[in-house]
Amino acid sequence: MLDLLDRSKPHTGRDMKKVFGKPYVRFAGKFLLIYFILIIVPFFSNNIYTPVMIRMSNVFFQNTGDAGFVVFSKKQINASDTRFAFTNKHKANAQNQASAVESDFSMLYRGFLPTALLTALILASPVSRKRRIYSWLAGVSLLQVFVLIKIWLQLVYHFHNHPEMDVHIFGDGITSGLLFLYRNMVVTPEPTLIVCVLIWILVTFRKSDLAVLLPGQFSPVVNQKRKPGRTE
Repeated sequence: MLDLLDRSKPHTGRDMKKVFGKPYVRFAGKFLLIYFILIIVPFFSNNIYTPVMIRMSNVFFQNTGDAGFVVFSKKQINASDTRFAFTNKHKANAQNQASAVESDFSMLYRGFLPTALLTALILASPVSRKRRIYSWLAGVSLLQVFVLIKIWLQLVYHFHNHPEMDVHIFGDGITSGLLFLYRNMVVTPEPTLIVCVLIWILVTFRKSDLAVLLPGQFSPVVNQKRKPGRTE
């Protein structure tokens, strides 16, 4: 006669502790908590991040190409919080004025959210506090370089699409390659996510950390000498 009742022992708190005690489960919980906190306060955090990046953009890109003059400014918080205007400084009139082309983009999506993602990944990592601090400083710095490269590629794109401004950075061959990078690195978000993960791994982990992240699978093998007369 078949026993249709499930007489197996019910799951206990100890079983759940085994599951949630895994390093990668703790990491996932910390990561989600930190990332959630960072993204729900963009009106505070992004109000710090965006002005800093606008200032850096003006420092690095105000004079771009053979005649380009670019000015970045902050807009009201909306889908596009950053505006840049560029002109040909050699075409300015006697009042030092020239026609300009304007374009908007979101520094929130281009730089702040990837920075929040990388911050959550690093701060949730199962490494020492000291290493998390150094990893965060190095990782965020590398990511901002990537963000600035994307902003520069957008400038190249707009210079190319407005030939009436007569602003050139490179020849046609190199410009075509840069436009390819723009379409595949700036327009789509996936490359930024990949870069975040690669930077996280590069600045945070060492080979020895695999034993912590995947216990039992990457444990070091210790060769033990057999004692005389002892059998396995």
